Amino acid sequence: MTTLTERAAELLLASHAFDPATPGFVGASLELPVAAAPSHRVPLRHGFLDARSARVAVVSGPPSPGLAACLARMSDDLAAASAAGFARPTPATPIARQTPGGSTRPRADDLRPLDDRSRPHRGHADESHHPDGQSRPHPPARTRTDESHHADGQFRPHRAARARAGESRGYADGSGERAEKTRAHAGPAQTPPRAGDPVQPDRRISEHPAYSGEPRPPGKSRLRPDEAPAGAGGVRVALEAGLDAGGPLGLERRWALAHTLAPVLAAAFANSPLLGGEPSGWRSVRQARNRDLPVLPTEADARRGWAGFVLDAPGRDGRTFRERARSGERPRLADLVEHVDSLRPPVAARGHLEIDVFDRQPGAGWRVVVAVTSVLLDDPRAAAAAEMATATLAVEPGLWERAARDALTDPVLAAAARACFVEAYGALARHGVDRDLRDAVAEFTERYVMRGRCPADDVLGAHVIG
Repeated sequence: MTTLTERAAELLLASHAFDPATPGFVGASLELPVAAAPSHRVPLRHGFLDARSARVAVVSGPPSPGLAACLARMSDDLAAASAAGFARPTPATPIARQTPGGSTRPRADDLRPLDDRSRPHRGHADESHHPDGQSRPHPPARTRTDESHHADGQFRPHRAARARAGESRGYADGSGERAEKTRAHAGPAQTPPRAGDPVQPDRRISEHPAYSGEPRPPGKSRLRPDEAPAGAGGVRVALEAGLDAGGPLGLERRWALAHTLAPVLAAAFANSPLLGGEPSGWRSVRQARNRDLPVLPTEADARRGWAGFVLDAPGRDGRTFRERARSGERPRLADLVEHVDSLRPPVAARGHLEIDVFDRQPGAGWRVVVAVTSVLLDDPRAAAAAEMATATLAVEPGLWERAARDALTDPVLAAAARACFVEAYGALARHGVDRDLRDAVAEFTERYVMRGRCPADDVLGAHVIG
């Protein structure tokens, strides 16, 4: 049994936070409301579909070499899931909560500002019944023949260590092009541990699936699965960590840019304003859990910043891993793995960059999410422009609360979003992406960003009219 001291856990987390790699591979997952979720993992053409709850399923696409491949594969898998009868979305109308008296109107505490009621968790322990679900996208994968893909993704020790902890799990193998060797679910092959490295993780986002798709044990939660806010579920995007050097594609700058960009993107794509069938006071109930987070980590060094965040984030039992280590409990390596897996910050370091700030979008709006996010971080010119547009946000007070509550009605967030979306469109045009995708980005920019609106405003408008 491998036990960890506080210092050992900190060093382990820092050393495995990033695996430098040239940006280019893209991964994504999309959560969908369904009439009845599958009872088992369903292999699709490229990725797979899993249940998050009785009424939420997630389609996880494979790691893909570039934006176009990511979108095409995800589209294939969404079509396959719909054809199979599993992922046919239910209408976007919210599910009203039954009160003790039989009324379907929400309880009064649901409509008070979150200052006056228990707040959603803010990047802390993941909970199986959290409104935003449990999905995690595949990380991008590199074509390598000398390394296998672990089945459970994220911060992962070598499979042998997990087997000793009784946690070995496997992916369903699909039918994609094996010659590319970019599948996140490439089977149960094991990679021998490196000498002196007993906890060899899946290092690059290109070398493992970022999201396991395994349901998590139930935890404390304000909402039951049938009480999810309208628009429950979301989109996740996984990108390479970046280069271990300077410049816009250096991992330190990408880490900082992902953090300053995250509240802007969360505001632009906010789309979960209802709770219990009524306006919640937030444009994104999902992102309200991040309301007290700073824009940038307090530690400037990316590796140490991630390690400190993980150690100081409360777990499912309310205690931090640092507290557990100092209490004499002697936590195990498996406990650290479980703790890391449970965290849901806006930006995570899991060998790669994981951005989890997007509400589920209407129709094919998820394509705009993936396109804008990937190009703003992966195109050097667009990344430099986004860095300039968001540089001052680090000192903005209460920015995450403003992003979740006010979205682009906040003038600071609106100005940054306009600059970023215009730059994203230009970058997509320079890369020659297909006209339909460019038009979708242009339409979103004109309909929402340039007007200081977000998709949640459409939901709220329809609610008032109805």
